[in-house]
Amino acid sequence: LACQTVEEMLELPDPDIDIAYGNLLIGKWYEADIKVHDYLAQLDGMAAELRSRIGGKRDPDQIVRLINSYLFEEKGFIAEAEPYNKDFLLHDLLRTKRGRCSALVALYMGLAERVGLPMASVCVPQHIFVRWHQTDRTSGGLWRIPATSADRTAPHSNIETTKRGTALPDEIYRQRC
Repeated sequence: LACQTVEEMLELPDPDIDIAYGNLLIGKWYEADIKVHDYLAQLDGMAAELRSRIGGKRDPDQIVRLINSYLFEEKGFIAEAEPYNKDFLLHDLLRTKRGRCSALVALYMGLAERVGLPMASVCVPQHIFVRWHQTDRTSGGLWRIPATSADRTAPHSNIETTKRGTALPDEIYRQRC
């Protein structure tokens, strides 16, 4: 990767920013000696495993269940309730398998970017989660846009990483905010 600092990365157009790499660069502010490329290799390996398991599947609900099972059951990642000074950083999550919402979202998004899944992170006051963004098959995307707004609350539209990838409706986040 060409960028060596967060500042250099922030100069890139948004589509060119690698969320996981950016989080790892931020981690160097806290631990200057972390091996960023080792963590990227770990993430790339995880993405390759997921890509293989996803194969030709196109059902978002099925894919999210597969990712959740992989991360939270097989790999053993755990959401921490009590904060400490580094629990928001991806390198610390990859090392300890424990972290807060921001580290879990960075992991989820880093994998989604590498696998090519239409996901985005969503920030609400004092929290962050992942949302599956569906695109229209007629415009070249792989995923369908629900026809009605009621369909837009499909089981895995919102992915709550602090609850092992549980699907939560928009209303839960509205109530929290």
